[in-house]
Amino acid sequence: MVECPSIYEMMANPDFKWKKQPEIRVWRKKSENDVDTSVELESFGLIESIDLFNDALKNNEVAN
Repeated sequence: MVECPSIYEMMANPDFKWKKQPEIRVWRKKSENDVDTSVELESFGLIESIDLFNDALKNNEVAN
């Protein structure tokens, strides 16, 4: 879980001329069942991160 109290500060402006496109990286727990659990690093670009931010704003956290 990542707490996101200042989520708007993390949002990148898609209209800005970035030298390198910013990305958000999130570690997420993946569970196949109660025994097998792994963690994966997910990356989100400018446009893809919008859904991530919308989800984060629901409960002020990123769900697993």
